[in-house]
Amino acid sequence: MYMAFKHSHFLFIGLTVLLFIARFVLVLTASRFAANKAVIGAYMASLTGLVITGVGLIAVTGFMPFTVEHVWLTEKVLAFVAVLVLQYMALKGGRTKSMKVFAFIGAISWIGYMAHLAIKHQPMLLG
Repeated sequence: MYMAFKHSHFLFIGLTVLLFIARFVLVLTASRFAANKAVIGAYMASLTGLVITGVGLIAVTGFMPFTVEHVWLTEKVLAFVAVLVLQYMALKGGRTKSMKVFAFIGAISWIGYMAHLAIKHQPMLLG
């Protein structure tokens, strides 16, 4: 069961990041496809799959966020919230193009930090 959740989670990570980048490019170029319901729906579906498989991994492994033993997972959950906020700013909330670009760079940076946490299990902010 662990391997199924793990590989599904990896698939949804890649798909979500790819769709985020594609949506950002569409928004930045003011494409008419930026507001396409199919594009937005695909992104939201991949994000939902990402959350479901992440929760499944927590259930299967027994690693619990917000505990002393798994501070790295707490940081990963908090980083995920930061990514969601920055993605919103990059796609909808940013008033200027430069604000959207800054939010996009921030979101990608936090995604990289989450990858570090997933691989190394070494928190830098709360540890």
